[in-house]
Order: sequence, then C-alpha cells, then structure tokens
Amino acid sequence: MRDRLSLDEMTPDAETIVLCYSSNAKKQRTFFEDMSKVCEQQSIRLVDLEQWRKADDVHAHRTFCVHKRTDDLVAAQLGDVAAEQRVRVFRAALDQCDVVVDAISAVEDMIDRQRMYTMLDTALAAGVEPPALQRVPWMAVDARTESAEQIARRMQIENVSFPVTVKTRVACGTSWSHLIRVVSDIEGLVKVAREHIRTRDNDGIRRSAFGDGIVLQDWVPHSSVVFKVYSIGERVYHVEPRRSFTLEAHSWPAVFVINSQDQKETLNAHPSIEEFGDHIANAGRPASLEVPSMQIIQDLVMRIQAHSKLSLLGIDIAKDERTGRYAVLDVNYFPTFRSVPDAHAHLLQHVLHQGSRV
Repeated sequence: MRDRLSLDEMTPDAETIVLCYSSNAKKQRTFFEDMSKVCEQQSIRLVDLEQWRKADDVHAHRTFCVHKRTDDLVAAQLGDVAAEQRVRVFRAALDQCDVVVDAISAVEDMIDRQRMYTMLDTALAAGVEPPALQRVPWMAVDARTESAEQIARRMQIENVSFPVTVKTRVACGTSWSHLIRVVSDIEGLVKVAREHIRTRDNDGIRRSAFGDGIVLQDWVPHSSVVFKVYSIGERVYHVEPRRSFTLEAHSWPAVFVINSQDQKETLNAHPSIEEFGDHIANAGRPASLEVPSMQIIQDLVMRIQAHSKLSLLGIDIAKDERTGRYAVLDVNYFPTFRSVPDAHAHLLQHVLHQGSRV
C-alpha cells in the first residue's frame, strides 16, 4: 500500500500537458479545486473540460481527462432530454482528449447495480477461487410486474434469503438511489416494491434503461464494521474501517431504511456508517478490530479492476461472522477519496502513467 507520494515521482515530460476534468455539480468539484494545487506544482494546466473544448489551442497540447459525470449519465438513461444533450456534448469532448481515465462505457456499467453485481460475480469466480473472499447472493427484481409469489420462488432458486437489503437498480444520480432498505419478510419487500413504483411514477419516469428494477442482496452479519477499500490505479490501496450496525442488537420493523448520504441522521436510530474511532460515544466498539490483510485487498482490487475496466474505485467489504470470509457488499466509481492520504497526487501520477502507455 502506498500512502505517501513524493512529487518528484510525478515529473511530467517536457511537453505541455493539460489535465481536463468534468464532474457532477456536487461534492466532486471541490476535489478538483484542491487538485489544482498539485497540478500547479508540476506545471500542469488543470481546466474544466467544457472550457477546454472551446479553446483555440485545444490540439496544441497533450490532453488528459479524468471525469465523474455519473449524475448526468443516470439522468440521460432515465429519459431526461437536457441530460441526454449534456452527455452527447460530454462524449464529443472526451473524443478530443488523448488519454481518458476511465472509459465512459465502463462507468455506465457501474451505475447499473444489476450489471455491476454481475461483473462482481465474474470477478470473484475468475481463476483460482479467493479463499478469503465470498460472493453475496443477490437477484434483480422487476418491481412493477413480478408478484410476491414469483419473487419468493426465485429467491429460493437464487439462494437469496431474508433478511435482505433492497437497493434500486440505478446506483446513483437520484435521491432514492441512496436509500438502502433492510427487509425482514416478503410483506416488507412488497411494500418496498410498491413504494419504488410510486416514487418513479411521481417523478414522471416512464422510459428508462433501468426498467423498474430493484436489487435484493443477502444481509451479511458483520460485527458492526464495514471496511471501505479505495483504489487509485495499480499501486494505491487504502483501507478504512467504518461503523455499521447489527440487526441482532436492535428490535427493528419489517422495513428499516438507511440513507447512505445522511450518515449523521442514521446514527439517531443505529450507530451506522460513521467513521470508526474513539470519538464515538457509546458506540459499542468491538473488542478487537481485524483489518483484512494487504494480500486480500490486493487480490480483491486487482480482480475488480480487471473485470470492471475501471481504476478509480470504492469497495465496501465486511467480514461474514458465519464464514469468516470477507463479503463484497458494493462497488462505486470515483469516490471522494477524502480519507486517502495524498489522493490528489496519487491520482495525477496515475493519469500520467496511463498516458505513458498510449
């Protein structure tokens, strides 16, 4: 694991290099504001992709691009006409860049949870079975057309059992994509499916590449700790333990809702998804914290990078109390990297390294 990076390692070639960025309008913009300082130290121009594509000297320099436009990609697939136009312009701008991190087609796979979990199954099954990692049973459901009986029958076939976590098929870009529901029985699942359809209808969504999909995933008992694994290219793996919760420790209704974007509010109900540390009062800290070995992390990251074709990843894993193996719960593209030391320098080095391969 590389946690500290010397800027001398990143010295670019003598040619003038321009690093373009294109991002969601939310928190990711602050990431690039901070990255401008690292680029300035290396005499690299950091510019917004939209501004760069209109410049007179756009072809006079070697141009790299790093991006996170997942909100627009989702909105376009949900039928937003304005987003569709923005994505067309974005794709055209990417075509003018010499090096792009990462391929937009691979990012589109990651924003669809059904495609993402299919990729994850393939990654974990490839080559020699990883003894320390395990697949979490899951299945996709069409919330509008499948009956409770059909869902229950398929759950038996797919080896998915209650309690389950229920997520929307779309992984980001909407407020409801960040709501994760823990469901105890078929009645609770039917309630969630109906709510999902009502939300979509109220939003006026009729045409969508995602259909009316939700994804069910086995609940993994994991001793109140989830590990966040961050990867930037081939050499940087950072592991951060986070607070989670256990179902056994609390009485809970048929449907328990977690908002992954509103962590502090979640803490009011359960000690959930907060940074793991001594500053948490009465958080029920486990007696011991067993962090996965770097060998496990490297195997996991290399598998997912190889099969997702993505290099900027956030991966959620937890140790299954029943098996002692690490279950992969979720994967997302280009997280904030807020807790990764020297993340901006690592990213710049990775982008320049990709350019050296072209």
